[in-house]
Amino acid sequence: MICNTLYLTEDALREMLYNSICHKNYAGAPIQMRVWENRCEIWNEGSLPEGLTPEMLLEPHSSHPRNKNIAYAFFKAGFIYVLLQTAQIMNDIDTIINQ
Repeated sequence: MICNTLYLTEDALREMLYNSICHKNYAGAPIQMRVWENRCEIWNEGSLPEGLTPEMLLEPHSSHPRNKNIAYAFFKAGFIYVLLQTAQIMNDIDTIINQ
């Protein structure tokens, strides 16, 4: 077995997982996670809320979780601090890695 180190912080991975749970369309396909040598992807079925583009995710924006009760429970439990800041965290990591 070959095991390589994926340069992804525990905080970033945790935020990605929490985000995928809060935004999950539970009537659709299960959350999928794929890990490659140079990246990790977590996929949920669905689309962005109307009026929100992928580019807007890198800027401050309001949160639109599909599962407001789960998002609220995660927030109250301290699992997420600013509701769903994943895009900025991932952008910061990508900037650091690609320097």
